Amino acid sequence: MKNLIFISFACLLLPIFLFGQNDKKGCEDHPLITRYPGTYISWCNTDNFSEYHVATGKIDGYRSIDKWVDLEGKVTRISYHFEGERTMGEIYLNYRNALKKGGFEILVQGQDPNRTKHSEVGGASWVATAFIKNALPMNSGSKLFLGSSSSGGYGFVAGKLERPEGNVYAVVAVYQHRSDFVVVQVDIIEEAPLDDGKITVDADYIAREIEANGTVALYGIYFDFDKAEVKPESKPDLDAVAAYLKKYPKVHLYIVGHTDMKGSLVYNLKLSERRAQAVVDKLVGSHGISRGRLEGKGVGPLAPKSNNTSDDGRKLNRRVELVKK
Repeated sequence: MKNLIFISFACLLLPIFLFGQNDKKGCEDHPLITRYPGTYISWCNTDNFSEYHVATGKIDGYRSIDKWVDLEGKVTRISYHFEGERTMGEIYLNYRNALKKGGFEILVQGQDPNRTKHSEVGGASWVATAFIKNALPMNSGSKLFLGSSSSGGYGFVAGKLERPEGNVYAVVAVYQHRSDFVVVQVDIIEEAPLDDGKITVDADYIAREIEANGTVALYGIYFDFDKAEVKPESKPDLDAVAAYLKKYPKVHLYIVGHTDMKGSLVYNLKLSERRAQAVVDKLVGSHGISRGRLEGKGVGPLAPKSNNTSDDGRKLNRRVELVKK
């Protein structure tokens, strides 16, 4: 894995003891990207497997951006602070240029140092909207969206680095909190499929996921290629769904079939609906669930969890989801 070196000759004059002097205990730089000289880490968090959504489009309504890249994998989030005579623009351009030199494909970039282009990439409204799907937790103490009488503008850049072992995405937001204080948020997403078999699907797991997200993806319901008959090895997940429905008798569900993008859209839409209906039939016929509580739908490849260019990505996209009505 290649380190990126941020080059800013003026910053190299800073005393070496400033580097990392106030880092929060247990936090360190991500090995892929070095920090801007003189910054310290105020907060960090790593999830070994989580979702992340990279905004790449334009604002098309209130708190809405029209294009996103939806990712899953290891997500590392690091908040840096800089106290001194450096501007948001200088720090932002160092990060942007470093990503380019490190081989990243820039997906989106922009800055608004004077806060005059709120809805454009890098504008205050755009950056705030870009973090709606990736909200920083309250315990982060982030000052990314806290203003002051001398607050300045924002910069934002997101890039993609292709690697054989899995793509890496870097998202950097920089904010002039006040004239002598700059906030930097660096998020690194190492794209990878979920390691199958690590999560036990049972009634309680389904209940937690549906309570939190309104939906749960099941990867243990199997079909042969191009077929819509539920295979016998699907029994553990079907048993779990049935147990959940019996534990919560007032719940009604959509059973939603998903496919990858192999084949035509029309064919995959029909195949995914046949598979969803096959799951409904199993729950009704083998587990005694009332048909009136279930409705099978198919969306084919229209709601992917990952890319459709690799076996691992397509495997994530082939799934059955439960959606609470």
